[in-house]
Order: sequence, then structure tokens, then C-alpha cells
Amino acid sequence: MNEDPVVGSDTDAEPFAVGIRASTLAARTRGAFVADVERRDVTLDTQQRGAVAALAASDHRGAYLWGGVGRGKTMLADAYFRSIPTTAKRRVHFHAFFRELHGRIVADRRPIEATVSDMLARDEAVLFDEFHVHDVADAVFLARTLDAILNLDILIVATSNDPPSALLPDPEFHDRFLPTIALIEQHLTVIEMGPGPDYRATSPGGPNGFSSSTWTARATAAEPRACDAATFSFAELCIAPRSSWDFLDLAEAHRRIVVTGIPALDEVDPQTAARFCVLIDVLADADVAFDGVSAAHWSRLRHVDEPPVDLARTLSRLSLLTDLT
Repeated sequence: MNEDPVVGSDTDAEPFAVGIRASTLAARTRGAFVADVERRDVTLDTQQRGAVAALAASDHRGAYLWGGVGRGKTMLADAYFRSIPTTAKRRVHFHAFFRELHGRIVADRRPIEATVSDMLARDEAVLFDEFHVHDVADAVFLARTLDAILNLDILIVATSNDPPSALLPDPEFHDRFLPTIALIEQHLTVIEMGPGPDYRATSPGGPNGFSSSTWTARATAAEPRACDAATFSFAELCIAPRSSWDFLDLAEAHRRIVVTGIPALDEVDPQTAARFCVLIDVLADADVAFDGVSAAHWSRLRHVDEPPVDLARTLSRLSLLTDLT
């Protein structure tokens, strides 16, 4: 019987490129990044100021910024990304990048490494927002993708809710991912955004995008009044066997969606709860407005029997919704 493949880099592979371009680009980013943060009318807490200092001081091939939900990781990573002195850079969300990668591999019938090289051939820097690994299939893709990016000597910036050591937490497979965790810790500056308030939960709603989302709790979960949005039932999106790629297609096709017939979320089965969380995360990442119509408030999701892996992030994002009567 063949042994399962190791989820990580090949220990006999050639060493990575020296990393001069990436580290030089990081050094050239420092001053502009600090100036960008100082220009903005935002009061940073102690942990955030520490993260700014660590990002500015980084002399590795990039940075891995992690911490709790709503702590401002994306805000700081975006400021850093804006400050990188090149237009040859790419900001991607984790789900979208791997959907594109998989599609190209299938279409071109080429190895992961060659496909990643083609995708990022013109880029000097890449930002991965919401970096996470929960299943072994994603882990295999990520391990080989990271190898390819390091060999391309591209500056990497990543945000995550988890430290590298907590990626792929499934005990059956975690040990096989240790080589990739070691690569992250060796080549990227790992920065913890320490504990503090969830600023997303106290942010006011905005006029557009996901921050303009709403939640209407009605006993009959009736449809809302007509609006310029695409309407779907909860059964269509979350009870049916949908994937994150289906939700990415939805986010690309619409700027606002209404989901009707949402049941009390603490009463749905684990798979349905997980799909709902992925839906909210994809819409938030794509800045697509969401209007939910339910028989109960969204906060009941926190009492689901088997919490989805990234429930805390989803709850933080749902806290942006304006409650309607």
C-alpha cells in the first residue's frame, strides 16, 4: 500500500532563490508605509502600533500578520501593500486565488508550480488576505504554491486569524504540513496582532458594499420590499451542496444579494451552517452587500451545536449588519 503524500515542500529540492529582490522591496517600503499610517485619521491601540513597527522593520521576504477578528490586520496590510513601490503587485483573497489556480491547472494541464509562475510572472509582490488552511486538499495546493512564490522571489504579505503553527489543525494531517509551516516561519516575518477590541463590531455601517448589509428578523421570514438586488432562497445557497467557488461566481455577478427564508441558525445542520459562513466570508471579501431575511436574529448562529471552523470571523462580519424591523 502506498503511503499518503507529505503535505509540504520537498526536502531534496533545490534551495530557494536568495531573496534579494523581495527583501530589497521590503526595505524600500518602510518609510512610505509608516508615513501612510501616520497620515490616516486612525487611533491605533498598543498592539496595532507594535504591528506597524514590526511590519516596518521586516527584512525578510515578506510578513505574516495574524490575530483575532476585527483587530485591523487587513487595514494595516492594505496600508503596507499600498506603500510597496511598484505597480507590479497583486492583492488576492484566498478563495479567489485558488479557484483561479485550479481552473488554470485543469485548462492548461500543467503542474502547480508552472501555473503559479505564469499567474504571477509580472508581479513583484502579492498580498493574501484571510490566509487559512482547513483541509488537506488546500494544504497540498498551498505547499506547492508557496514553494513557487519563494522561487520567484516575490514579496509576500499575508493576513490570518491563525498563527502558522495552527494551520491545517486536523490532527490526522497536521504533522504532514509542518514543512510548509517551517517555510513560512523561516522566510516571512511572523507578526502577532495581540488581543484587543473587535473594531469591526463597533464600526458604523456604510452606504455601499458589505458594510451596508442588513438583517431583517420576521416571524414569517417574508421577502423584503423590492430593491436593486438579486434574490435567492437560503435553501438554494446553503442547504444545496454549494462550494466557495459557487459563492465567488455569485459575488462576481452581483453587487447586492438578498437571501430569504433563513431559518433560526442554531437549528441548522453543521454542513448548512458551514456553507452560510463561507457565503458571508466570500461576500465580505468581495465587498458585496448582503440582505438577510430570517425568522430569527443572526446572533443565534453562535449557539450552533457544531461551530464552523471560522465562526468567530463570520460573527464579527455579521456584526456590521444593520438590524431592520
